Amino acid sequence: MLYYWNPRHPASQGKYGSFYDTQTQSLTELQEEQGFPVKLRTTAAAEGFSIVDNTKITAQYPGVYDFQFSFQFHNIGGGGSGITVEIWLVVNGNQIADTNTRVTVNTNSPYVVSAWDFIVPVEAGDEVEIYWATDNYKIQMTATSSAMGGPNINGWPQYTFSNCYGITSRLIIYLCYNL
Repeated sequence: MLYYWNPRHPASQGKYGSFYDTQTQSLTELQEEQGFPVKLRTTAAAEGFSIVDNTKITAQYPGVYDFQFSFQFHNIGGGGSGITVEIWLVVNGNQIADTNTRVTVNTNSPYVVSAWDFIVPVEAGDEVEIYWATDNYKIQMTATSSAMGGPNINGWPQYTFSNCYGITSRLIIYLCYNL
């Protein structure tokens, strides 16, 4: 997708967000196949965005933004027959058409990183959330320590270009252009 973003243009400066979570995010067996918002309990850096209720990314300025995320899913095994996670976008409580994507988390390769972008036009005050659901409650976003000496492993929503240990979700937002 082609879009405009010029970090040196005054209208493009100062509108960004980097949010993440370091706690394991999981569902119960009774919550299988239901959508839940991804938690973002920590702000790394933000200007023009804030988090409300640990899930709602709230815009202070209108614009078209690139919402980039990465989640690390882990199938902890030991039960359940499903292997699927779905991830989609919600704006102001409304599911956004054609944003749902399925990810397979097999028990024989139990760690899967999901990362992609949503290019989203938002108005000031809009609340953007990323939802997830699974058909197996043994699949979760797992935060854990590194087994090989690196930083902690996260399973977080995040908008960055790398995956860090100890985080369950990460999200980063960039302004593409002002409305």
